[in-house]
Amino acid sequence: NILMPSASFEFSAIPALLNHPLVERLQAHQQRLVATGLSSLFAQDSQRFETFSATAAGLLMDFSKNHLDAAALADLLTLAREAGLKEGIAALLDGQPVNHTEHRMALHTALRLRDDELPASVAADVLATRRRMFDAVEKIQSGEWRGYSGKAIDTVVNIGVGGSDLGPNMAVDALQSFHTGAQRFHFVSNIDPTHISRTLAVCDPETTLFIVASKTFTTLETLANANAARQWLVEHAGSASATTHHFVGVSANVAETTRFGIAPENVFPMWDWVGGRYSLWSSIGMSIALALGENGFR
Repeated sequence: NILMPSASFEFSAIPALLNHPLVERLQAHQQRLVATGLSSLFAQDSQRFETFSATAAGLLMDFSKNHLDAAALADLLTLAREAGLKEGIAALLDGQPVNHTEHRMALHTALRLRDDELPASVAADVLATRRRMFDAVEKIQSGEWRGYSGKAIDTVVNIGVGGSDLGPNMAVDALQSFHTGAQRFHFVSNIDPTHISRTLAVCDPETTLFIVASKTFTTLETLANANAARQWLVEHAGSASATTHHFVGVSANVAETTRFGIAPENVFPMWDWVGGRYSLWSSIGMSIALALGENGFR
């Protein structure tokens, strides 16, 4: 940001760097390079693209069209080293409490790893939850999981908000070409009762499974919609016990899911070290796994 003409980056956000001598040098680089212009920078260096690009994991990052040259890049890298960026990355990946406001790990990166790569601190919990989730997915996709009347599940309604809705909704929609199951998917997030009522109008209570996804299981919108779905199901089934066959919960608050009426064996825990915006790799991604199957989800 320092090197961009419209830079709005404020070093006051990083007090330790306020008086670093490189700050003034980087600001001078910015003024010099903006005045030079990109066309001139390319004219001066026929190898500019090769110098200012990188490839990793099948992705190309081209930063040649930024106000940057070798001197500015060297100073930026020096500042990053002296600011402890490398150590900060290691702390994040090692599961240290880098979320200072909540005193928690931010270990969502672990959920992107293969089973044999998981950090020891979370491996047991993650592996157990993954296995339970994939076993449930197999039962639902194969038709072994039955509703209260004995019919197989053909419709899945994910009830959540924020990270418990947006990520799974996007992935299930974007990856339609890779769906392996026969189930149809709906996502309900709006507290306006029109959203849940219109969704229920196209569902069959005998063949619909509800995923109530809430990290805390206290979210107002999610509980309002979940209660509406439960009432709808019980009215059709004639018994509150039907929830055992038609509701699963994804939450860090297992006690609340049980109070709601979801059978403990149908609750898939997530952890307080997973931020909402990254949670689709956790059991919040149950709907993704149901759409893609175990291999697709992995």
